[in-house]
Amino acid sequence: MFSFIDHCREIFKTGETLGVDTGVAYAMLKADVQSGERANTEAVDLGDFDIAAAHAAFAALGEEEQKAAYGEWHRFIRLCFEAAVEAYPDAGKLAQLAADYRAGKFEPEEEA
Repeated sequence: MFSFIDHCREIFKTGETLGVDTGVAYAMLKADVQSGERANTEAVDLGDFDIAAAHAAFAALGEEEQKAAYGEWHRFIRLCFEAAVEAYPDAGKLAQLAADYRAGKFEPEEEA
């Protein structure tokens, strides 16, 4: 299943290279994934990022699943932004952060 969380490094790299904030960088990568072409991120060295595979995985999602992928990214970045900044650019640390997030380690504590 496609998840923008798994592409946090690419999003941060886009922001760093193009001098845009994380929200803009996310929107740029999101548009490229949706279209299957690197029109917005072509000037960024994204290493082994495979736009065709990302596009195919995203396109295979139903409309509600795509909306869930957007929501997942927004929730992740709200809860984990500082940790992601600290982990970047280490792909292993970012993968561990994603795993920790999915395991619920960043859930806000309930108020009494």
